[in-house]
Amino acid sequence: MIGPEKSLWSATSLMPRMTARLCPRPCLSAGKPANSALSFRPPGLVRTISAFYSKVVVIGAGVIGLEVAAAAVELGCVVHVLEVAPHAMGRSLPLAVSEALVSKHHSRGVDLRFGVRVAALEGRGTVSSVRLEGGEVIACDVVVYGVGVRPRTELAEVAGLAVDNGIVVNRLLQTQDPDIFACGDVCRYESRLFGRALRLENWRNAEDQADTAARNMLGQEKAFDEVPWFWSNQHDFAQVAGLPTHGEITIPATSGAARLFLSVTADGVLRGANAIGPVRDVAGPIRKLKAAIALAPTIDIGTNGCSPAAIDAVLEN
Repeated sequence: MIGPEKSLWSATSLMPRMTARLCPRPCLSAGKPANSALSFRPPGLVRTISAFYSKVVVIGAGVIGLEVAAAAVELGCVVHVLEVAPHAMGRSLPLAVSEALVSKHHSRGVDLRFGVRVAALEGRGTVSSVRLEGGEVIACDVVVYGVGVRPRTELAEVAGLAVDNGIVVNRLLQTQDPDIFACGDVCRYESRLFGRALRLENWRNAEDQADTAARNMLGQEKAFDEVPWFWSNQHDFAQVAGLPTHGEITIPATSGAARLFLSVTADGVLRGANAIGPVRDVAGPIRKLKAAIALAPTIDIGTNGCSPAAIDAVLEN
């Protein structure tokens, strides 16, 4: 779509912004409940599953997989989650936070297994079991797989734009052609705050970047450097601010009924934070921590770990 001043705006509604990474064959067809293998998230997916099926296998312990697992077990389904990686949400969470989240799922009855690979989905016409590479067979009547996405960069490549794990943009969200902008899950931008290029896959980042791109198309020259933030509903609310996996040390804390985890570098610089708990106890602290991350404060870790006073100082600023 050609906009004012001949700027090009690529509307993601014209083609999917991302493409699911499908699991290797053999897999049953995806898309209809009758096929019992679902690879996407249509409205009411989990309620549809619980209305027709009782034994659910989720392939992938990322955000989508764990949200489906949490909702399905709460609706009475038997749920198994299979993940090839060593822990859940590995791209977003440090190990300590992942373990806390997995413990919450276990307490609600979800069976999570890590370091396992699926060999095949078995059944005649509809899936009846999942066979693992080790030979174990898990009975099920529906499989949901959330195995990641990859950016659709074909249009940018045809246009001769730089592509490297997404469409490469500068801090104004301009591609190498300054009249072409990209934003959202598909773009890879330079973050001053974190000193590296980032490509983020969440709705809040897409909204924030769309606002910045629109302003810059109108000539405002606004640099994008927001602190990443998103939330996930998994029994309780799990919120993520900054880039927690960029910290070498994870510091646990509490705020009301919420469990907090601060991720800092070896020299104490705050790079990310996580909060798990009821939304009323999670929202306030994570909002303060998100603001603190933008300032990159140094937390006094000390020889005996981080003191409660040091954490309180961050939350009070």
